[in-house]
Amino acid sequence: MIHPPQSSSSSTTSGPTPQQSIISAPPLPPNRQSIPYLGQIRNNSSSGSNGSFNELSTTAFDLIQPSPPGSSMILMNNNNNNNETVIQSSATKTTNGQIMNGSKLSSSLSPQPSQESFVDSTFKFEQQQPTSANNNNNHSSLHNDDNDNSPVVYGELVILGYNGCLPQGEKGRRRSKYQLQRRQRANGIKKSKHYTVKQPQSSKAIQDKEQHSISFTLSRSQAIIVEYQHDDETDMFQIGRSSESPIDFVVIDTLMSENQQQQQQQQLLNRCLQSVQNGNMSSSSASSLQPIKQAQQSTISRFACRILVDRQPPYCARIYAAGFDSSKNIFLGEKATKWQTNGEIDGLTTNGILVMHPKQPFIDKWNSNQNQNDDDNIFMEQQQKSRYIDGIWREVSVCGEIYSVRETRSASQKGVRIDNETNVLQDGTLIDLCGATLMWRSLEGLYRSPTKKLLEEMIDQLNASRPQCPVGLNTLVIPRKLSASLGAADDKQPYVYLKCGHVQGYHDWGQNKHSNTRTCPMCFKSGPIVRLTMGIEPSFCTSSTLPNFAFNPCGHMASESTVRYWSQVLIPHGTNGFHAMCPFCSQPLQGELGYVKLIFQ
Repeated sequence: MIHPPQSSSSSTTSGPTPQQSIISAPPLPPNRQSIPYLGQIRNNSSSGSNGSFNELSTTAFDLIQPSPPGSSMILMNNNNNNNETVIQSSATKTTNGQIMNGSKLSSSLSPQPSQESFVDSTFKFEQQQPTSANNNNNHSSLHNDDNDNSPVVYGELVILGYNGCLPQGEKGRRRSKYQLQRRQRANGIKKSKHYTVKQPQSSKAIQDKEQHSISFTLSRSQAIIVEYQHDDETDMFQIGRSSESPIDFVVIDTLMSENQQQQQQQQLLNRCLQSVQNGNMSSSSASSLQPIKQAQQSTISRFACRILVDRQPPYCARIYAAGFDSSKNIFLGEKATKWQTNGEIDGLTTNGILVMHPKQPFIDKWNSNQNQNDDDNIFMEQQQKSRYIDGIWREVSVCGEIYSVRETRSASQKGVRIDNETNVLQDGTLIDLCGATLMWRSLEGLYRSPTKKLLEEMIDQLNASRPQCPVGLNTLVIPRKLSASLGAADDKQPYVYLKCGHVQGYHDWGQNKHSNTRTCPMCFKSGPIVRLTMGIEPSFCTSSTLPNFAFNPCGHMASESTVRYWSQVLIPHGTNGFHAMCPFCSQPLQGELGYVKLIFQ
């Protein structure tokens, strides 16, 4: 079972009984009006990951409605002596009954508790064991309990641009998300000593394949070697394009999506049609033109960066540029950007590793409160304005120092040192590898995030309202599965007019034959349409509210908080450009806002 994140300052509780394992969980936000659901993860230790990380099938606590009256789902005991509420699942009371995949907390506490007792109460829940060997093989625990055989989870890395999985499938270390777990044996490192040599290739540290070292080449006849020694208190994880064994997470460039390729082709055809009408191109030449598809050379380093995580709570994670190769060496050539300060040497990689910490917590805690007075609404509006201000991109050095970004990714002049910022990863921190962007989700952040199951239930809720197309009067159905690929001829597939947000079926009314625009029959606004697709990757969602909005122009559905957040985040693009993009497909956002509110009939 998933246990909540462990805090180094949390107080100890009484030991668990053979039938019950109880731990403390942080209090939920006071405006949370539904029940946390404990998700499960699927064990993928046999898929080439050396047993170091698992893929989440549900990333965190799900939110569900309270059980109906008369159901025997939850039993509660209120212990006034220790001011704790103990919650037991009735699944243990059934005779040889199937235990649910997840414990559930009741949203109704003891009768009429005071506000103080509510805040100070410690939620406890029962740990349930799999009922079969099959469940035991397909699920593993996501908690930080040193007394259990289950792995300790540090957090998760998710690649932007993938809606739940890679297009070609998840294979080995090449995945759309990576879960960092505490290793059986620590493999962390820390600085030991540094010295100057004339021939770095012949130095003992470089030739020793068991010795981690970084070589800073100053000239052909001089280099500085920094040796590292083993650290029992940290675990190291490496990220890069290489498929060699030192790389834990293999990341390649995020390529253009199929929708982007289709849009690029349509734009090319429109330009050709315009040229033919203006007399600048013959019709035969226009018909012979085809979109140019070139194999782009990867800009991600083979050994891009490394992350060191403390093995003890609060499991602090720090990021460093560059990773060690198979010989446990890092080489910064003569042309690489490097410098010496107070006897210490540091440097930057060729294309650089950029990080951006969020200014506000990634999870929006203000969007779940439905019962608010005027003062609460004013306060929430002020919080929301400050929330949707994106952070500032910085560059992290080989030694973990933070600098302002260079004029271009590969410029030789380093940026200005930022003394008040660190390389410690926060929930929602973005990491750009120059070709792919990752997001770090902490264990506490995953604990408070929606799950894939909840997102699917939201789609079912929207479909239960039976939205209709105003032209064909047919019922529309939003597909909930990622594999659902409905063509334009399917009369149940909903489409959205990106100018106004009206959701309709696919029809020919108001279609402009000379462009991709259509006129909405409800408001008569002309603009493009796009098929609605659910943004099913929970790690990108900032709230647990209904997906009543869609990104423009891709049509991925998400909550208002989610679309507003990502429309304000500028992702590095090219050598020195930035643009907002949809996190589910990496398509650049268009329009004034970058999203549209959905209007169902």
